Amino acid sequence: MAVRPYWKGYLKLSLVTCPVQMMPATSESEKVRFHTLNRETQNRVVSHYVDSVTGKEVKDEDEVKGYQRGENDYVMLEDEELENVALDSTKTIDISTFTPRDSVEWIWLDTPITCRQTIPSGRRPSPSSAMRWKRRTWSASLGW
Repeated sequence: MAVRPYWKGYLKLSLVTCPVQMMPATSESEKVRFHTLNRETQNRVVSHYVDSVTGKEVKDEDEVKGYQRGENDYVMLEDEELENVALDSTKTIDISTFTPRDSVEWIWLDTPITCRQTIPSGRRPSPSSAMRWKRRTWSASLGW
């Protein structure tokens, strides 16, 4: 199965802007997945949401997101409300600093991703731009 990009936009370094796409560097098929089993029957265990007070199972249509303001005080938010407050994306990563790879903490390297240049159909990347990117493989870039 082909790897699909989960973000498309532009990479900007000073006055140079390049169309790019980000995609996972590993596929889902390479991940190890475990199921929770009943030790005695070896059957899979199914998870259900249960009301913490009544102990009854909650139906999917009755589930709602909530932000806790205080003890037993929640603001309930519907999916439509959350979509309305989603931040707009500029679709541009502005590279402000290159930093040595050793200075990046391991926590930021949890999910490997790859960033590839999007080439408009009918055009080929210039060899000089490809070489400039290859020379930068020793460092990581951070954009804000």
